[in-house]
Amino acid sequence: MKQITHGTLCGYAHHHCRCILCKAVQSSYMKTYWDIHKTELSASNKRYYNSHKEEILAQGKVWRNTAVGKESQKRYGIKRYSTPEGELKRKARWVINYAVKTRRVIKQPCVCGATNTVAHHEDYTKPLAVEWFCNTHHQQLHNWRD
Repeated sequence: MKQITHGTLCGYAHHHCRCILCKAVQSSYMKTYWDIHKTELSASNKRYYNSHKEEILAQGKVWRNTAVGKESQKRYGIKRYSTPEGELKRKARWVINYAVKTRRVIKQPCVCGATNTVAHHEDYTKPLAVEWFCNTHHQQLHNWRD
């Protein structure tokens, strides 16, 4: 039997080692890989979802009806909306979405010039005071994938 070299990509990928060293290397590798191949992966994921949409939605529906799925939804709902902050966020999102829908507020382009933008609230007590960002810059703002 071959010796596993921990803390290497080979240890994680080929030997299925799940120690903290191998996981850290795999995580770093996947982040780098995602950064390099982001456009192709996003397009590939979108194509797959569009061609298997009904199946994916059906699987989600089945999962949500399991005990684990119901418990997860319950925890998520409590976390997201039952706190005063969660309720404030929900109301702020509703206000800005309704304002855009009724054309009282016009979506602005992102700093990069992209026109497909989302609203970002710095202060949820001011629901109409938003900045407009494309998904990429909005994720960077929240340090997603960093």
